[in-house]
Amino acid sequence: MTDIEFVKKILPDSYTVKESNKPGSIHCVSKTGIINKNILFDDVEDEDHWEYIFKAIKQHFGERFQEVYHNVCFLHKNFTIYLKK
Repeated sequence: MTDIEFVKKILPDSYTVKESNKPGSIHCVSKTGIINKNILFDDVEDEDHWEYIFKAIKQHFGERFQEVYHNVCFLHKNFTIYLKK
């Protein structure tokens, strides 16, 4: 499984996942982001779901993990996973 395939697997289907401008790093974009579907408002972040995703990213990439940088913080709609070579 490639790095991009792994990230696609753990994110909701609404995300487009591809290599970022920095080779080896991964850019993730979604129009809806990560929302809590149990709450009536469409703009309420699901922080529990994000924590699960973040921990899975850190665990999967291990020593290669550098950071997750949010280009758009709101609902985690646009972020890049930076990896060390």
